[in-house]
Amino acid sequence: MLSDQVILVLPLLYLALQIAALSWMPEGWLRAAAWPAVAMGVALVFFALGIVLNAAIAPVLLALALPVASVYLAGLWIVYGAVVLRRTAA
Repeated sequence: MLSDQVILVLPLLYLALQIAALSWMPEGWLRAAAWPAVAMGVALVFFALGIVLNAAIAPVLLALALPVASVYLAGLWIVYGAVVLRRTAA
């Protein structure tokens, strides 16, 4: 099914976008790119605590945070690309 493939690809997409953003963006953009990493770190801590405490709702925070972080990073890359293209064209 398509939804199963999306579920498998989304974490890889997020990791690729996050690593690329933290590696290639300059300082001001780097701060904006770090927010999803911080949010996912918090989500992972809650996930780990939920697993340790045997909470059934533990994966929900990850499932909600991952698409938001991915869309944020994709939008950041689009805006960053537009700004870089505008600077090089001017």
